[in-house]
Amino acid sequence: MSGINRTTELIKEFGFSVTFAKLFQTCTRQIPGVQDIAGKIKYAAITKFLYNENKDIIEKYNRESHESTSKIENGTVWVLWWQGIDKAPDIVKICIQSIRKNIGNRNLVILDESNFRDYTNLNPKYENLLNAGAISKTQFSDLLRLNLLYNRGGVWLDSTYLLTGELPSCISDLHFFTIRHGMNREYPMSKGLWTSSALGVAAYADEIKLFIDIYNNYFEKHNVLIDYLLTDYVFAVCCDHCATIRKMFTNVPPNNERVNDLLEVMNKPYSKELVGAVTGKTVMNKCNRRFPFQESVSGTETVYGHFRNMYL
Repeated sequence: MSGINRTTELIKEFGFSVTFAKLFQTCTRQIPGVQDIAGKIKYAAITKFLYNENKDIIEKYNRESHESTSKIENGTVWVLWWQGIDKAPDIVKICIQSIRKNIGNRNLVILDESNFRDYTNLNPKYENLLNAGAISKTQFSDLLRLNLLYNRGGVWLDSTYLLTGELPSCISDLHFFTIRHGMNREYPMSKGLWTSSALGVAAYADEIKLFIDIYNNYFEKHNVLIDYLLTDYVFAVCCDHCATIRKMFTNVPPNNERVNDLLEVMNKPYSKELVGAVTGKTVMNKCNRRFPFQESVSGTETVYGHFRNMYL
């Protein structure tokens, strides 16, 4: 699709404000200082658009009474690797083994393209959108996780979380859990309040139903994505306009503040002291399957090599 046709499609779907904001961010990506301004403009345009499209749903939710007394308890841990664990890269296998080791007596379910239907009643239209290339596997997994968490509860972890200790004990007693790392500047959309790749919630939570309703409404009207971070935008709109959603996020105790730090030292020579310094207050460590991991440097085992030897 040409640039002109793509721009025309965006204007038709989302209007001039959103289209201008997205194009402005793209054009200023390499300009220091301007990029932050462009990001704020895009955030304002997309959240306004999504709120206006979902105003009735949000206002209806706000008029209703919502109880948040149910707890996650020992709910299932859900992990997805679409192609199947046998075809996963080593870092994903390492992470899943670390999750298996550190979830106590919780059940672990590894989802893939052959078994996810056994656990979900997700509308088949979303699989059709995936097969047609209208949404990516990442967006499909967002839809899948919300459906699973609403109907079954538990904890969803992306397959690239390396656990260096037991899941936080507070999870069982919470109605809702996410990684609340507090990195406001690095994550201006979530303001450090949530991490959509790590979510835990009790089954049939009204808050998750609201997210699902907005997603369903979105795909009733659109077959293209307004942004690849649609889930975060949905969370942000609800956080801005629903007091109970905002309370749900702020009630989560700050945790895993150094969630990204282990990845930064993965190719450094391993030492217990180094890993301990990075993971002392963080047990849920986000990795990246595209990172160029090295098992050793100059003949010395790296941090990655240490975990590889531990789990594979």
